[in-house]
Amino acid sequence: MVRSGTRVGLHLGHGTIDRIRSHSYFGGMRAKKSKAKMQEERRRSKRLPLSIPVRVYGRTPDDRPFRDITMTNAVSAHGGLLPMAPKVKRGQTVLLVNGITEEERECRVVFVQSKARGPRRVGLQFTNLKGDFWHVFTPLGGSRER
Repeated sequence: MVRSGTRVGLHLGHGTIDRIRSHSYFGGMRAKKSKAKMQEERRRSKRLPLSIPVRVYGRTPDDRPFRDITMTNAVSAHGGLLPMAPKVKRGQTVLLVNGITEEERECRVVFVQSKARGPRRVGLQFTNLKGDFWHVFTPLGGSRER
């Protein structure tokens, strides 16, 4: 601490203020981005929280055929997130049918979140991005269909 007349100053080394600001005692002025926020920034397309009726056809890991009638939790230009009762595993392909338009699209399972109770949450990614399966997005890449 340096006294100069009635003014009081504090000499701190280079970078000390930054360390103080980021210290949790000071409320973490340099707030870290949440995991969800970072994941949202990495997404290739915006996710919309829409409930769209769908049917999912595929085979369980023990090779039994299934049909699951469900509603999406969220959709994007690249796929969707939905609850599913049948067991599926990452990497397998399924057939997704839009219950409104009856359009079909092959998808790859990219995420499976099992729950103790109720259906598991499954993330599906389209294997082919041709067209707007959900009919809620503008074409990708800035191109417009006419």
